[in-house]
Amino acid sequence: MKKIICLLLTLVCTFAFFACGEGEATGEAAIINMANSAAPTKITTIASYVIDDEVYNGEYVMLVNGNDSIFNFKYDRRASVAEMADSSKVKEVGTVYYKNGLYSYDGAEWNSEAASAIKIDFNLDLALFDTYTLNGNTLDATVSGENVAKVLGSDVAADGAVEISIVTNGIYLSLIEVSYKTATGATVTVDTSYTYDAQELVFPE
Repeated sequence: MKKIICLLLTLVCTFAFFACGEGEATGEAAIINMANSAAPTKITTIASYVIDDEVYNGEYVMLVNGNDSIFNFKYDRRASVAEMADSSKVKEVGTVYYKNGLYSYDGAEWNSEAASAIKIDFNLDLALFDTYTLNGNTLDATVSGENVAKVLGSDVAADGAVEISIVTNGIYLSLIEVSYKTATGATVTVDTSYTYDAQELVFPE
């Protein structure tokens, strides 16, 4: 489950998209270039992890204003033995604040370092895809083997190929969908949407 969370933080927090070729891009490369030029102000990730008929959901929302941001999250995890009296699942809820180059989990104590998972690179390079097809403003791709970790920034232990869809509105990145199965039989889907309206951030006093 920790690997899934690393992937979510990658999609929400990091932009390291790489276009192929030089000059004015067309087709598949244009989709990558749109992602490269995106500066979203609200990033929402909806995730699902299904194993043995048990469903674990997560919702992650980052609001951005200039160099500052607020990251709200809530996700299900398996309960520990001590927690299982009430349910087999526990919901984790929290907020990470980022202001003036510092991080805080409570608005009281601020640090210069965030969780290492937030610093993952998500690398969309056409050369790393096994296959890809372009349908209008949507680029569908598959990636497998050692290239999974290179593209997703995290080894998610996928059993087979990872499917990725990159959707734009013709100008900006609007959606990235990732889906795969794990070696343990879980089905994972991660949908991250990007919007660009101005955001007002409210930090704890």
